[in-house]
Amino acid sequence: MGSGSSKKATPTILKGYRSESAKTIVSAEKKTGEQVSNGAEDKKTVSTQIASNEKKISVVRNSEEVIANSSNTNGEDSKSETNGIDDKLVQTTPDVQNNDTKNTVDDPEFIKTIYGHCSSSWPVNCYGKLDFNVNAYHGGCTALCFVSCAFSGEAEQSNVELRLIRSGFDCNHVEAKSIANMHAGHFGANNRQMVDEDGMFIADCQFGANDIMLLTNDSRYGNLRNGSFVEMVEGEDQIALPVNVNGGKNPRGCGLSLVLCSGKNEEKSTSALYLIRLGTSGNNFQAKVLSGEDTFKFGVKDDGQLTVSGPKGCKFAVFHNRNNLISHPGYTYVSQIQCTEGTDGGILMENLTGHATLIILCSNSNGTEDSTASSIYHLSVNDGNIISTKEISGCHGPSYKKSDLWTFEIVAGQLLVTGPTGPCKYGVLTNIKAQTADLLLSIKQDSCLATGEQTKTLGKVQATFDNINGNINKASELCIMMNHKIVRTIPVEELEKKGDQFTFFYQWKKDEKVVGYHMIRVFAVRKHVKCKYCQ
Repeated sequence: MGSGSSKKATPTILKGYRSESAKTIVSAEKKTGEQVSNGAEDKKTVSTQIASNEKKISVVRNSEEVIANSSNTNGEDSKSETNGIDDKLVQTTPDVQNNDTKNTVDDPEFIKTIYGHCSSSWPVNCYGKLDFNVNAYHGGCTALCFVSCAFSGEAEQSNVELRLIRSGFDCNHVEAKSIANMHAGHFGANNRQMVDEDGMFIADCQFGANDIMLLTNDSRYGNLRNGSFVEMVEGEDQIALPVNVNGGKNPRGCGLSLVLCSGKNEEKSTSALYLIRLGTSGNNFQAKVLSGEDTFKFGVKDDGQLTVSGPKGCKFAVFHNRNNLISHPGYTYVSQIQCTEGTDGGILMENLTGHATLIILCSNSNGTEDSTASSIYHLSVNDGNIISTKEISGCHGPSYKKSDLWTFEIVAGQLLVTGPTGPCKYGVLTNIKAQTADLLLSIKQDSCLATGEQTKTLGKVQATFDNINGNINKASELCIMMNHKIVRTIPVEELEKKGDQFTFFYQWKKDEKVVGYHMIRVFAVRKHVKCKYCQ
């Protein structure tokens, strides 16, 4: 059974509990007269991790390992590359499946953003694998996916699209929904997505030079700090933004910018979100209001720098899908938080004053597999009050009736959110100026969403053709599942304590050693310490 099976798994042993799981897919090939081998080893081995928030581990950067013979999905005429996090301190490893190189980058200036690039010639599609796993587990995950495509060397031949990505709980479920798109020339945006057997997200883009960026509400996949803050100079009604509308011809590329705008005329405040399509040359660009009042006007200087005009005292935040801004005038405030129970509410921001425009990325989970919901909201605020709230886009799995499940309010300067039952994650984008110290305190996703505990349950799992074994840092009952069937429950008494870890071992039975693909999941079964619905 493949990892993408949609068959529901509702084991009775887990009812009334939140579970912490690690998922592994094992492939065993039948050999005549010999065992399955991996180099000099006698067995094909898979390592993974049990983690309450399912952190990425192992050599493939996520909580599961797949052993399979991969083929090139791009074809000879296409090429793909991924920039993990900006363009500094690059470590490169080959990727056999996509016949490309994978770049994992650490930015010492604490900006972590997922960028990607792929290109091909007409009429072949191209594929860009990103450092993003669609198995979000507890709390789900919501992402904004920016895609820009220069399908010709001409300035007018480009298209852009902003997409909502909803991650499933596990089993590689993912859903994408177009929020808005623009194009110039013959071809409009035509983007899709797929995943590999690890659950890693692959952008399926049309021919041309494609640039991709993801902004998520999960701090494992970027921290949203790549936004730039710009404020109107007193006495001026126009200001330049740190973006050049000419993406360039060598290398060829265009661009997509999301601009958060707010201003105030006397007592009335105004708020809007704009998408900007940038061409390759010739000062070509296009602006489109995504949400709010269309009162801001965009232009371009002779040198190609984007400008904007609006009411006095305007503030702007720019999020651009390529790592090629002219400058970084200042940081804009962003945050990522999580709540073990959405109905209990949470604090998204402190000391919210003046006028501002906010985007809130919300997600929730209420079961396994495809049981998640995602929603993106636009909030307009002024002087400690929410002027308007609008759901820009949303989607959900079959266990929900709608995606518009969150409400917001400001109390004593604090922006509060109340969500649906179950764990929730939030990402906040604003056009509010921030200092480095503010951003160092704005990520609050360290607690355990699976159990409500302050510390995470961590462990490692190793699966071979003969057995499965591993360790966990907390004494817990373990449940081993193969292809949605519980094959073994290991009570706490059978765990062996070694140092600060508890180890376990299970020998596969003869009828469990079946040649083919198998999805193996190990659950650490623990009661939720906070959630009243899980007792």
